[in-house]
Amino acid sequence: MNIALMSHDNKKDLMVQFCTAYAGILSKHQLYATNTTGHMVADATGLNVHCFLTYAHGGSQQIGARIRYNEFDLVLFFNDPSNEARQPDLAYISRLCDRNNIPFASNIATAEMLILGPDGQPWDWIEVENTGAEGADISGYHLSDREGEARYTFPEGTVLAPGERTLVWSSGDESLGADHAAFRLSKLGGESVLLFDPLGNVLDRVTLPYLPDDHAYARLDGVWTITSLVTPGYENTQEGGICL
Repeated sequence: MNIALMSHDNKKDLMVQFCTAYAGILSKHQLYATNTTGHMVADATGLNVHCFLTYAHGGSQQIGARIRYNEFDLVLFFNDPSNEARQPDLAYISRLCDRNNIPFASNIATAEMLILGPDGQPWDWIEVENTGAEGADISGYHLSDREGEARYTFPEGTVLAPGERTLVWSSGDESLGADHAAFRLSKLGGESVLLFDPLGNVLDRVTLPYLPDDHAYARLDGVWTITSLVTPGYENTQEGGICL
């Protein structure tokens, strides 16, 4: 599919997070975006994104022209409803999609439904961070939801600099990419996630509580906390934490 990506200024980070979460799916399609959004997504995810001009220089018109000729199969335009000055541009793109029967999403919930399909579910994720003062080579280390059974192995060359973090998507489908684990997690709680070294020594573990929809269980200042502010791939803070 040809997928167009657009976002208002304070939704660009959300678009990056969305594309990070679904990079395994998006990598199978052709991606197009306005300039700033496209470069932010490409830099953060490694996805190949064809970038048009910036919004200020006519990027939305370039995408609109291609919508008119049915050159896109899906348009994702993350909208800031508080930015009234940009609403005419959103309406312009939305009307074009309606006229040409092209699926359109202006928020992350709709985008997830379109990307995953009606029977799909958002993936869990696990974040591993190097909190030490030196680089850490975690090639061959494992994650699992079961004691003594490796269900995800970090690939060769996985080296984290101090403060660097990596995400593993608990999609249950390893075929989606090297960053996808062969297990999923239940929101009902009671399951554990374990990190262990190549010799099987458990280095860290956490048992999950019940998690409401769109919440994460994050280690904030050394304390595990349930939070509704989730930012996969970014630092855990009181304003936004991540883990699973």
